[in-house]
Amino acid sequence: MSQNVNVINNAGKDVVVTVNKENGNTQIVIDLAGNRVELSTLKAGEVFKANNVEYIVLEQLENESTAVIRKELLKDTMKFDSDNNNWKTSSIRKYLNCEYVKKLNEVFGENNIIEHTVNLLSLDGLDDYGTSIDKVSLLDIDQYRKYRKVIGENKDNW
Repeated sequence: MSQNVNVINNAGKDVVVTVNKENGNTQIVIDLAGNRVELSTLKAGEVFKANNVEYIVLEQLENESTAVIRKELLKDTMKFDSDNNNWKTSSIRKYLNCEYVKKLNEVFGENNIIEHTVNLLSLDGLDDYGTSIDKVSLLDIDQYRKYRKVIGENKDNW
């Protein structure tokens, strides 16, 4: 009698799958391949590469996740809307959380990119826009201040 086994890979691409059969039992082991690194082992400021893209670790969060930022800009043409300053309805938010997050899911695994709350408090203290729940976002001014030393200086791409 054969049984179907459904394997869910949350480790992303480039994995090593080993199937062991012993005493009638089947064990499937999925390990990270090659030079992949467990993000939870990295400290703030460390740089890692995934799918030929460099990322900087911002911090290890209390929920056992790792906050990271892409080291290079996505595209020169990727700019905030000139006619609208509402993040929730912006074209850049739509791109980051639809098209771009699909690319990240392929590299890191869909369950490894988690939602976070984005505070949309304006510089003058108005909270008209409230908050947003996103998987990928731009840094807000408070995050930039918090992570400034970790990110380093990049005058050309502020």
